[in-house]
Amino acid sequence: MFKKALALIGLFFLTGISVAAPALAVDNPQLTWQRGVVHTVQISTNLTPKISHVDLLGQGRTFTFAPYTVTNDRLIFQVTLPSQAPLGEYAVRLFMLDGSTQELSTIKVVEFQSGGYNPLTDVKTVSTLSLTLFTLLAIWTAGSDSMERRKEEEYSEDQTTYSSADSASIARGASQVTDYHKGLVTSIALDQWRNDAAIRSARFSPMLSRLISDGGYLQFSLGSLVLFFPLFGLALGAIAFHDISGFGYITTPSLSISIALIVLGAIDSGSAFIAATTFAVLAATNRFFNSAYDIRTLIGLTFLWFTPALVANATRPLRRSERDDNVWERLIDIVVGPLATTWAIYGMVKGLDGFAHLHLPLGKHALVCAIAGGIAIFIRYLIEEYVARRNEHYLAFLSPKKVNEESSFGKWMGYFFKGFLFLFLAISFLGPTWHLWVALVLYFLPTAIKALHKYLPNSPTLFQLIPVGIPLMIVMWGINKLYSQWISGLTSDLADQSRITFLLMAAPGLLISILKAFGRSPKDGDKRWYLRDTNKIMYRMTGPLLLLVAIGLTVGVIG
Repeated sequence: MFKKALALIGLFFLTGISVAAPALAVDNPQLTWQRGVVHTVQISTNLTPKISHVDLLGQGRTFTFAPYTVTNDRLIFQVTLPSQAPLGEYAVRLFMLDGSTQELSTIKVVEFQSGGYNPLTDVKTVSTLSLTLFTLLAIWTAGSDSMERRKEEEYSEDQTTYSSADSASIARGASQVTDYHKGLVTSIALDQWRNDAAIRSARFSPMLSRLISDGGYLQFSLGSLVLFFPLFGLALGAIAFHDISGFGYITTPSLSISIALIVLGAIDSGSAFIAATTFAVLAATNRFFNSAYDIRTLIGLTFLWFTPALVANATRPLRRSERDDNVWERLIDIVVGPLATTWAIYGMVKGLDGFAHLHLPLGKHALVCAIAGGIAIFIRYLIEEYVARRNEHYLAFLSPKKVNEESSFGKWMGYFFKGFLFLFLAISFLGPTWHLWVALVLYFLPTAIKALHKYLPNSPTLFQLIPVGIPLMIVMWGINKLYSQWISGLTSDLADQSRITFLLMAAPGLLISILKAFGRSPKDGDKRWYLRDTNKIMYRMTGPLLLLVAIGLTVGVIG
């Protein structure tokens, strides 16, 4: 019975994909106009003798069209929208000589998107993007080994079945149906599917496995109602496309829709990926890909929408075992994770202009988007902590850490895809120069070094000297400031400054990778120096100060 109910829900979901999304996106009687631009409407010459005048009305304003020219038995009227015209809904209305009126079309007035933007001449933006990218790569590289050890220690038992995942503990959660499973059907079949799909899919795509398991914590409280999140992602992707459908090319949806998608990506990355896929399919079927810039912009939007939770988890774990009673470390997780995500979202939004080679409207609201995403991630940390404390084994079953190892073919295909994607995106900023290929090498060197570090000697002293977390963010920011001042004195050519800045920002991250290869772990029984009992007071006193500095860097108060 449960499987049949789940099958009906799945059928409803598939029906929504095939019917609801196109219905939302295709029925679009609305045109999209940019303010600060001349716009035209065409009216049959058979009708024009009956017309007194043509107006654009809305938002308490009226703009009158002027006759411009006649083409193919149609009279073209034009109007110039002032750059300060109110944004929102308008109507093109025909006023007839007999006193009647006729509405020709509805118009949505949006912010002007200027063409001809060349990111190479915007040294500050390239510097911000390279700093964000390579700092995050350095943080993940520096913390990768400790993260792997934590994954091996946490939930060490087999998680492929209910019985081996401490059935008594799971029963405690499942027995409280009125508290945690308020749906029309229980989620037992859905629980089994999520666990099995996450484990099996990792064989050919670890990313897909992560997307499947990401919303497991929501299932603990919502049961089968958690399926509304993918449906919401489906609808939101269609709404986002509907919002840009009047442009005819890929651009950013309105601020409210963009924030909704970013928040969805913070709450459930799998549902946000469905939203991005829906948006992409509708864009492709409506022929919105007119150039490589449109494809790059779509990829940038996709990353922006579904990666916030992945960024946070790669920086600081979204969940910890209830057996880990280090309250201070958990508080750091809850603060640093959202902070790093805020920083990453800000960089991704600023990078969209470079992908599109346009000044997109969302770029002006990068900080608002970043703060919204950071707050959503902060809330998610709190929910994850609550669920882990209530029943960590149930959570471990829904989001298993022990999954099938990726096949060799999958790994090589992943390397190829990442390399191609990096080149395809980076060429929009660097151009087809030798800097592009050097950047590709620098991008992949940390991965190669990580693969070889098992064969290299380990230095516990070096391990203690390598900065991680917030100190590493501050160090990278300081290096970036020194680079910017030095490079600006080398050449006056902005394009050369941007290219050199991008390459040099990869150097500190590469150095961290090399040092980490020789300083992988402390002595047996030891930990990082500031976590030792003798240094805890200093650590807890200086930690908030460093955090304030990092927050200042993130929101732009410092620098």
